[in-house]
Amino acid sequence: MYPILGIDYGTARIGCAIADAVTHIPLPHATIQVKTKEDALLRLTRLIADEKIATVVIGLPLGQDGAETP
Repeated sequence: MYPILGIDYGTARIGCAIADAVTHIPLPHATIQVKTKEDALLRLTRLIADEKIATVVIGLPLGQDGAETP
């Protein structure tokens, strides 16, 4: 089975964690500094290809009150 990439998307940084598809235990992998949207997408695309990611999960940014945050 192939790994799962978890993405914590932000306008300044994108946090990436990779979980093994068998154990489902995510471990921090990289923090991508967002310079431009194009650069961020290119770096994510490379990460997905290099790590042979089969599934991507994107987190929903919620504040402590449950409301969406930027």
